[in-house]
Amino acid sequence: LDSDPPFEGPNNQLCKAYEDFGCCTAADNLAIFQDLAQWEGKVTPKCLKKMTEVACTRCDPWAAHIYDGTADPDKLPGLCPTFCHEFYEECKDTLPFPMVPGNTAMLKEQDEATFC
Repeated sequence: LDSDPPFEGPNNQLCKAYEDFGCCTAADNLAIFQDLAQWEGKVTPKCLKKMTEVACTRCDPWAAHIYDGTADPDKLPGLCPTFCHEFYEECKDTLPFPMVPGNTAMLKEQDEATFC
């Protein structure tokens, strides 16, 4: 097993950090965009930005282990403590948890320590 990412990614319009070198195909990028589009106007712009950062980790060549075949797509990957705190603060008032359409349990109903 080498430490090189699987391939150079296509022109990623949404996940700019992985535009030139990442694991997402154009279809992956479109799927991420469609997943996030359902939240536009329902969460704050700052929360949507944090959600985009989390969703784009799917393109990170060093984070493939987070999204292996056993990962639950409705759960967030493990977040670094600082980022998790920022995510919680930006999204707690507008984001259902888990982030599935139709869910009424809000993130703020869970304390930060439990969430992170």
